[in-house]
Amino acid sequence: MVRLVLRCLLVVVAAAALTTGCRSAPNPSPPAPTTTTTPQPGPTNVFTLTEGLEHDVCGIGLVVKFIPATASSSTADYAVVMYGPIGKVPDLVQDHTGDQPLPPNATHPQQGVVISLGGSRFGVNRIDTSTNQIMLTALCGATS
Repeated sequence: MVRLVLRCLLVVVAAAALTTGCRSAPNPSPPAPTTTTTPQPGPTNVFTLTEGLEHDVCGIGLVVKFIPATASSSTADYAVVMYGPIGKVPDLVQDHTGDQPLPPNATHPQQGVVISLGGSRFGVNRIDTSTNQIMLTALCGATS
């Protein structure tokens, strides 16, 4: 009878050990995060606009153009950012100077300022007149 009790006890202990071993197995690791092409606010949405090249972001096309600051300026060092439909940004600042009113699809960016174009906002990180480039941060959808 003692042997029967010991065998039953041994079976119970073995079963408990096996069940505990199954419960303590590590959980599978979560799947790797996927990347998205939809811009989200943050430093990963920094991009450079180069004069003459369109950059499509936030559902609009952006173009930068450097024009003379005044009619008497000898250099084109006044940045103007224009927006429009992707692939069809109209250049409405032809023959303009910085001291003239800009068309409704254009704005003059200033470093450290947030500009609004086409319903989206962009932080102006850097303006480089030596390379005719500006660096912006897309704040898509942010309207305030």
